[in-house]
Amino acid sequence: MNYKKVYYLITVIIILIGLIVILGHKSGPRMLIGNQKLFGVIIERPRDTTEIKIAMGQAVLVKPINYPADSGFVSQMVNQLQHAELGEVISEREGRYKEFQVSDRDIKVTLKLKRPISFYIGKYAGDYQHAYLRFAGDKKIYLVRGISKFTFDRSPDDWRDKLIVSFDKEKVKKLVIRGKEIIKKDTLWYCEGKKLDKKEIAAVLGLFSNLHASGFIDTLKFEPEWSAEVYLENISYKLLVGEKCKKIYYAVKLAGLNPIFLVNEAFINRLTALIES
Repeated sequence: MNYKKVYYLITVIIILIGLIVILGHKSGPRMLIGNQKLFGVIIERPRDTTEIKIAMGQAVLVKPINYPADSGFVSQMVNQLQHAELGEVISEREGRYKEFQVSDRDIKVTLKLKRPISFYIGKYAGDYQHAYLRFAGDKKIYLVRGISKFTFDRSPDDWRDKLIVSFDKEKVKKLVIRGKEIIKKDTLWYCEGKKLDKKEIAAVLGLFSNLHASGFIDTLKFEPEWSAEVYLENISYKLLVGEKCKKIYYAVKLAGLNPIFLVNEAFINRLTALIES
């Protein structure tokens, strides 16, 4: 028996088995949170702090105000977090924190997981596919793929749900704008006996039936100047219109509710144009 050949063959087999084991257990990308359940997020910016609670598929702001969160923004954020991949460490020098925007004065994000984590999310890297990230209490600056600073760099008002009212425009029977009635008869609309342009009222109802605010103005003492009420089969909604503010916005409220919204003047002007035409 040629022992050298047997030894050589055994050595080759051992090497092949080792390669198979190594390749078979090759680690995938290091995920930031992966499929961990996210219970909430705290976003600390230099000028404000926003806390969002996530439970039962719903997201609610709990700081600085208790209010439903914008589902689109929250969904985008959660999706990015779940797919974010940690890359290489590119520096451990504290002198570079400011350069990469990951210092203690930059945007800090705390994720409420089973084991919470906090990190500073910095600017985009040169390839615009990665951002810089540093975990709180750690010196290492990582490249991270899948999340962006811009996802978190939003004011508390930006995170609030801006829907004012939503209804089925096909079920509208009547409008009352500044006390003037607009009534539907068959497929036509009339204001004080005068037939209105179908395209114009369709456009107004399209906006009114899914009305979103441009923002909020919680500090204003609201005084309604007139109202626009829409009547459906079994329900009505009354929009109270206040003063014009911030150049191109009007302060409005939905009767019976507290938030004061900012609505672009273009929608308000179209409402009043219906009764002035």
